[in-house]
Amino acid sequence: TQLIAFIVACAIVVNGPMESETVVRSESQLSLLSARTCIDEFDDFVPLPSSEYRVLFSIHVSEIGALRSEFRPGGGIRFHLPVVDLVIASSNETKENLVVDIFGESKEKNIEWRYVMQMRFRTGTNMIGSDRVVDGDIFEIGNRCRPIVLRIADPQVKRIRIEIRFINKMLNFLPKFDEGDVTLRFGAQSLQVHGALLGLHSNHMAMKIKEAGESGIIDMDDCDISAFKEVLYQVYPTKHPIWSDFKGITKAAIKFKVSGVLEMVKKYLINYEHMYLEQKIAESIKLQLWEAVEELVYKAEHDGFWTTMIHSGLNPEQEFGATIYHDVILPAIAKAKAVPIGTPLRKPFFDEVIFRSASEAWNPFNVALIVQGIPLYVNRGILAINNDKMFGRGNKGELIVRITVDLTDECHKIKKIPLEIVEALLRHIYPLKKPIPAEMLRAMLALTYAHQMYHVIDYVEECLMQEPPISAQQFLEHFSLAEKYGLENLLLKSLHRIEKSCKHLAMQMTGSPDFAKLCERTRWLIMDRYCSGWALGRIEATKQLNREIRINTGGETKSMYEYDKNLSTLMVNPLKNHSDL
Repeated sequence: TQLIAFIVACAIVVNGPMESETVVRSESQLSLLSARTCIDEFDDFVPLPSSEYRVLFSIHVSEIGALRSEFRPGGGIRFHLPVVDLVIASSNETKENLVVDIFGESKEKNIEWRYVMQMRFRTGTNMIGSDRVVDGDIFEIGNRCRPIVLRIADPQVKRIRIEIRFINKMLNFLPKFDEGDVTLRFGAQSLQVHGALLGLHSNHMAMKIKEAGESGIIDMDDCDISAFKEVLYQVYPTKHPIWSDFKGITKAAIKFKVSGVLEMVKKYLINYEHMYLEQKIAESIKLQLWEAVEELVYKAEHDGFWTTMIHSGLNPEQEFGATIYHDVILPAIAKAKAVPIGTPLRKPFFDEVIFRSASEAWNPFNVALIVQGIPLYVNRGILAINNDKMFGRGNKGELIVRITVDLTDECHKIKKIPLEIVEALLRHIYPLKKPIPAEMLRAMLALTYAHQMYHVIDYVEECLMQEPPISAQQFLEHFSLAEKYGLENLLLKSLHRIEKSCKHLAMQMTGSPDFAKLCERTRWLIMDRYCSGWALGRIEATKQLNREIRINTGGETKSMYEYDKNLSTLMVNPLKNHSDL
């Protein structure tokens, strides 16, 4: 009511009393409409301040309804969701057109997030019944995504309703480093970490932890705390990208010899697609990643590409310096010539772990994990960051795996024993991150759900989402698993499939006796999508983020660089500037 009153007041100021009466009439009638699905009329709008309150916006999310909104201190309108706010803010304005950015802002600082959603745009004038869908696509927004740019190219457009159906939500809360048995001290600041985990990734840090003794305090010299956090984000199970601060993470990992992370850095640089070989070598030299230089040259020699470059005029001694050429490049070429093609230059830092071996049993960083009386020796830090609180505790400090009825049933279906499932779990949460075999996914879900190991649950959910349903029974099982284990993304993906490729399976599924076993809300969602779905053309999120809408039409459009010749010189070359690494 307050919002409608505010809109009416704005309409009186901007459009005069005649148009305000139209707004009152339309709002009073629209308030009577149902808000259960995304096919309703407009129901709730907020004026965009930067448009002089000429254009009203509303966001409606399926299964939620119209989002509560408020004016944003930095400009624009903020629409509230539980963790992330959706924002509509003015991007650029001309005499004829209004351009707005649509993006998200997290309410939390330390979080990686990304939403994939169906989104469609409905435009309308102040006249009742004038609204219509003019554009729609699958979009991705996140803390590392570019905003959607919406160009309103028609002065008749008075209000815009954005309708959303989520397909996937990724919310990864980064560790705060306030738990652990080791304190890393950076002057007046400090981080709490699990020493066993850090020691697994760095022999150098393992020695420092041993030297720290019972105090567990390690002085990190002059290291920048934010740079070492980047290192820890790769050690812990996060979705934080390694390129976020590439120079910082490389410098910190080299200084403290965190070999496990250096291997990740090296691999990322070697496989980086937007740089030529000479650029990769030069960047590796600049970052003092000597092993990366060696591997690049070694592989180029095996591929025959090094010889091609030399014949094309490359002078490596002049290009990279005499010292680098003689001390690093020539030895790498000699090693490549001395071994058969395909032979690795060096052994990887991480190797397969045999959890029942004597060496693992004697490792001071390990703890015994008992599975039906059989001990496995596991890094205590890895168990801690994946949640070891739900394991049983033995008299000697050992951890005991709980064997639930669900786990036993799932093991029986695939003719496996719980020990095999636990070993597959451990191979996955160790640094090599071995994939979980497809046949074990449901048993793994039962095991990790009982122990509240949410990082692994998320991984299993992603794997299940990749399973294409080939029968109504399997499709129904996806809904049952989503309901039983709280797998929201599996539910969202399955609902989207009803509107796309699996509508025929949905029809068969609703006729199954087992359909009634789903809860009422899930059944309602399925029937809503089956009867009134509006799935958009593509499956993956679009890269066409510049959109234009008019009162009757809309769709992809040119970027603002192409509209404004004065900005065209600012267009970024498709080859990313490697200095940004």
